[in-house]
Amino acid sequence: MASKSKSKPAARRAASSKAVAKVAPAKPRRWRYVAIVLGVLCAAIVVHAFATLPDADEIARLAKRPPHSTALIDARTHEAEKEGRHFVKQQRWVNLGEVAPELVSCIIASEDARFFLHDGVDVVQMKQAVAQDLKTHRYARGASTLTQQLAQNLYLTENKSVLRKLQEAVLAERLEDALSKERILELYVNEVEWGDGIFGVEAASRAYFNREPRALTLAQSAMLTAMLPAPRKLSPNTDAAELLPHARHVLERAADEHLATPKAVALAREELERTLVPPFGM
Repeated sequence: MASKSKSKPAARRAASSKAVAKVAPAKPRRWRYVAIVLGVLCAAIVVHAFATLPDADEIARLAKRPPHSTALIDARTHEAEKEGRHFVKQQRWVNLGEVAPELVSCIIASEDARFFLHDGVDVVQMKQAVAQDLKTHRYARGASTLTQQLAQNLYLTENKSVLRKLQEAVLAERLEDALSKERILELYVNEVEWGDGIFGVEAASRAYFNREPRALTLAQSAMLTAMLPAPRKLSPNTDAAELLPHARHVLERAADEHLATPKAVALAREELERTLVPPFGM
């Protein structure tokens, strides 16, 4: 009798384990449904993000006339309204021929040395940027071309995300398909931000140097180019000491890319020292 009584709990445990085995697969099935729903939602977000981008016809119109406004200017206007400030925009369009070649050379050398070689997205620089980001374990180097920067200024937000970078790449290729390289440069120098409320080279030239953009020197061009990564934080008027090493680097890049002669770079370095060293920057 004792052996029979001992076998009953064992039988119950075996039956219980079989029941658990039968019920267990329900959990992964439930998570599978959740994963499917999330996948569909993500796909819908991506499709919407790309479907709302400007099409080829809209971008092609930029070949003949500048945009009425840009996503960046709209964002700065909204930002000022939220802070209770009156936003004053300084901007006047100029043709690329009215811009000093020195500025164009500095921008290309510093921001996108392969500008005339790529079709909007520089795969070579992108690979280097990804390798550097993986090495430092942070999103630091963007490797955005001038065309990608223009796409962001015209149409996108400043938020850093994989989706936004993909949108930026798609728009850059559309810009390159519709516009000449010269027109892309013309749009860039007229729409880029150069300080609080200052957009475009004409407004920047007058605000910082009180001269027309065609009269910019190589040193002044280096200063304006050095401002581009942080145009509201760096200024030759208020942040001279911080701007100086960045401007020196721009001149080095111009020399390395053979976009400025050694003599011109040496003279520009002297002008930088006269302009940006204390007491000017104090």
